[in-house]
Amino acid sequence: MGVINVTNVCGRKIEIINLEINGTKLIDSSFSDIRKKVKISDTATFSGFYDEKNWDDFSSFQMKLDYIGKKYYVNLNRDHFFYGSNYRYPGWGSESNFIISGIGDGDKNIQLNLCYGKSGDFSLTYSNDFKYLDLISAES
Repeated sequence: MGVINVTNVCGRKIEIINLEINGTKLIDSSFSDIRKKVKISDTATFSGFYDEKNWDDFSSFQMKLDYIGKKYYVNLNRDHFFYGSNYRYPGWGSESNFIISGIGDGDKNIQLNLCYGKSGDFSLTYSNDFKYLDLISAES
């Protein structure tokens, strides 16, 4: 099973507008069901699954967030994903734990980190690499 967790520790509620792995939309504002948008309070976690491809067949990860009316976005391909070893990519056989850990100076970006491991194992490895969702729009 491919477990996907997104944990918010940035101090305020965020909303996941889009979460896409290898072209498969897990959350998208165009959906009409509960996966349309996901709100995550501070210190809360969204949990989901992605099993369409094996973890080592990973190609892309996209996430778009709303934080206090501002929109942030990241698009990571295999060559620009988090540094690490086996099971760091989302997919069947891995557990990917994304941590939204802070807002940059001037609200220009949101910091994202990753802890990962083999599905079913109880130990996770953290990536010492940070990625950033960049500000793409702000409400006036």
